Amino acid sequence: MKLSLKIFLICILLFLLSTYFLIPSTIKISKVMFVKSSNETIYKFFQNPKMRKKWWPEGYKTSEASKSENNFSSNIFTVKTGYLDYLPIEISNKDSELSSQFKLNTITLDSTEILWETSIKASFNPLKRLIQYQHAKTLHSDFDTILKSFKQFIENDSQVYGLNIQFAKVIHPTLLTAKFTSQTYPSLQIIYGVINQLKSSVKANGALQVDSPMLNIEKKKENNYDVQVALPVNKSFKASGNQSIKMMVLGRILVTKVTGGPQKIDLAFASLEAYLNDKRLMSPAIPYQSLVTDRITEQDSNKWITKIYYPIY
Repeated sequence: MKLSLKIFLICILLFLLSTYFLIPSTIKISKVMFVKSSNETIYKFFQNPKMRKKWWPEGYKTSEASKSENNFSSNIFTVKTGYLDYLPIEISNKDSELSSQFKLNTITLDSTEILWETSIKASFNPLKRLIQYQHAKTLHSDFDTILKSFKQFIENDSQVYGLNIQFAKVIHPTLLTAKFTSQTYPSLQIIYGVINQLKSSVKANGALQVDSPMLNIEKKKENNYDVQVALPVNKSFKASGNQSIKMMVLGRILVTKVTGGPQKIDLAFASLEAYLNDKRLMSPAIPYQSLVTDRITEQDSNKWITKIYYPIY
C-alpha cells in the first residue's frame, strides 16, 4: 500500500475518532432571549395558532386555525398546550423527531427571559454523529431567527394591540359632568342633548370648554346603562341640577385614537384593557371617550374620530 494512501486512511480514521472527542454524547441546543412583555402575552402569541400567524418569520408556512404546526427551514414545529411559564414544542423533519422546552422566567412586571432548549442523543456512528452536530447548529440558528421575529413583534404595541397607545398626563382636570341611567343604549340625540345642556351651563357661568366632550357608558347587570357625559372646562363654578363639577387627578393616562364607529371603539376599549392587564397597570378612574367628531353633524360613523383615555397609576 502506498504511503500516501496510508496517510489518507489514517487521517480519515483520526477524523472519525475525533467526532467522539469533539462532539459530546448529548448535543445540547439552547437559545436565551430577553423580551419586554409579560408571560401571559408571550404565551398567548406563541401558543395560539392564529396569533402565531401575526409574527412567524416571513416566507414560511404558518398553521391553520385548527392546527398547531408551523414550518421553518426544513423543520416542522408543533406547539403543544402548556402553562403560562412553559410550552412543549415538538420539532420534526424527514430524519428525526425532537422534544423541546420553551420556558418563561419573569424578570420584572413587563420583562421576561425566554429559554428555548432541546438536546440530541449523539449516535455511535461517527458519520451520523457529525450529521447530528450539523443539524444542531442549524437548529440553534432556527431558534435564533424565530425568537428574533417574535421579539420584534411582541415589543411593538401597535402590532400586538392594533393601536398606537401613548402615555400622557391629564392636562384638563376640571370637568362639568352629568349622569343619567338609560334602559336602552343611549341614542346620539340623547347624548348630545345632555352635551348641549352642559354647554349652556358653561356659557352661563362665564367659563370656557377647553376640549372635546367626554363620554362613558357602562352596562349594568339589570340591562340598564349608566351614562356619564362631561365637558373639560377652564375653571370651577357652582353647578346646579344633575350637573356637578369634578376634578380629575393630575396623573398619568393612556391615550389612543380610533377612526370608525361603535364596533371599532369597543374593540379599542377591549385592547386597552388587555394592555393594562398585560403590563400589570392599575386604573384609578373610569375610562372615557373624547368625541372629537360631532356625531350628529357627521352621520357616517366610518369617519368618526374618537380619542380614548384610560387613567392609570
